[in-house]
Amino acid sequence: MRGSRIAVLSILLAACSPPQQQKAAPEATSVVEAAGDGLVAAASQNAEAFSSAPPPPAALPSDASPSARALAGTPLLAYSYGVGFELPTESVPVMLGRHQAACGAAGAARCQIINSSTQRYGEDNLAGHLEMRAEPRWLEAFRASLANDAKQAGGRISASSTNSQDLTRDIVDTSATLAAQRTLRDRLQKLLESRPGKLSDLLEAERELARVQGELNSLTSNLAVMQARVATSLLTLEYSSRPSAIGSDAWLPLRDAVNGFFGSMVAGFAFLIRLLAALLPFAIVLGPLAWLGARAWGQRRAARAKVQHAAS
Repeated sequence: MRGSRIAVLSILLAACSPPQQQKAAPEATSVVEAAGDGLVAAASQNAEAFSSAPPPPAALPSDASPSARALAGTPLLAYSYGVGFELPTESVPVMLGRHQAACGAAGAARCQIINSSTQRYGEDNLAGHLEMRAEPRWLEAFRASLANDAKQAGGRISASSTNSQDLTRDIVDTSATLAAQRTLRDRLQKLLESRPGKLSDLLEAERELARVQGELNSLTSNLAVMQARVATSLLTLEYSSRPSAIGSDAWLPLRDAVNGFFGSMVAGFAFLIRLLAALLPFAIVLGPLAWLGARAWGQRRAARAKVQHAAS
C-alpha cells in the first residue's frame, strides 16, 4: 500500500516538472521515500522530545494542559474514586438526590452526572448508584464532605477506593503521530494545489488525502478523550440500605402463609361449585329414574312379603 502511494506521488512530481526536472524522474521515488522516512523520524523525534525534555525552572500550575505537563515530566494520571454508603432505607433516595443536586449546582464545567439509578429489592432493601465526572479541586472538597453527610443521615461509609491509570505514554505517542499526520496532510494539500497531473493520479492523491484526514480526526478525538480523563476525575457512589434486625420483611413468611390459607379455602369452594355444576345435569336425568326403580322394587318386595304371609 505504501509503495502504491509513493508511486502516485512520484508520478505527480514527474508529470508536472519542467523538462530538465523530468530527467531526474527515476529519482522521484527515492525523494518521496526520503520524505516519508522523514515523517517517521519527525514523529520519533517528537516522542523523544516529550519524554526527554528537561523540566522548566518554575513549577507548572495545576490547571496546565496535559501536553505542558508531559513536557515537564509530570505523569498524566486518570483518577477514579469509589465510595459506598450504608444508610437507613428512607435515607437512600434523599442522599442520592442531595449529591446529584450538588453536582448540578457546581455547573457543567466542574461536574457532570454520567449515570444515576435506584433499585428496590423489597420493602426494606433499597440500593442506589450515582456516577459523576468532576474537576479535581471541586471533587476533593466534595469527597471530604461525604463522611459528614453519611453521619447526619444516620449511616456510615462502608467502602472506599482510589484507582489511577497512567496515560502519559498514550498521550505522548498520539500527539507525535498526530503531528506527523498533519505534516503529511499539508504536503498532500500543497501537491494537489500546485502540481496538476493526470486525472487518475489526482483521484488517487485525493483518496490518500481523505484517508489521512480520517486518521487525523480519529487521533484528535482519542487525544481529546484522554486529556479529558486526565483533566477530570471519575467518582462512583454506591448507596445501600442498612439491614434491620426485625423489618417488615421478617413477617413475610407468616403473611404468605395466611394469604395461602385463605387462598386454599377459596380454591376449595371453587372446586365444589365446579363439581356441582358438572354433576347437576346427571342428577336431573338419573334422579327420577332411580326414584322410580326404587319404588318398583319396594312394591315387588311388599307383594312378595304379603304372599308369603298368606301362605303361612
